[in-house]
Amino acid sequence: TKPVISAVEGYCLGGGFEIALWGDIIVAGEGAKFGFPEVRHGLMPGLGGTQTLPRLIGPQAAKHMIWSGRLVAGAEARALGIAGELTAPGKALARAREMAAEYAANAPLGIMMSKQAIDRGLDMTRLDGLMQEGDLFQMLYFSDDMQEGLRAFAEKRHARFRGQ
Repeated sequence: TKPVISAVEGYCLGGGFEIALWGDIIVAGEGAKFGFPEVRHGLMPGLGGTQTLPRLIGPQAAKHMIWSGRLVAGAEARALGIAGELTAPGKALARAREMAAEYAANAPLGIMMSKQAIDRGLDMTRLDGLMQEGDLFQMLYFSDDMQEGLRAFAEKRHARFRGQ
């Protein structure tokens, strides 16, 4: 229910790449290299890579990447959508921490429910996803956090969310 940010520097291959893909966002240093070399050794990704990568970059690009065993680095990883953000070498972890602090300053229920809407919505029809989004929005609309957000806006101050 909480955002998971993967920070990657250097080689991120096979099972390590699959673990990084379990996160919500990958922040990568420019020198990061991603790949599934398993096919070069008579295997295939076995920790969810055949399911997570196609949802992230599309089936054709995922098949090419998995079947070729080639590595994708830096700007190409960003262009494909593997890396949500690219940093200077050695700065991925610091940037991931900045992002975590930015997210933590927002309403925890809003973060949690939007994550749920996105993650579950990927396995639904668009109509079912919209219905789910509407239900979650309505639940948030009556939350204490939403009231605090409105008060803070009117009073020109930072909101103090409590997750209620």
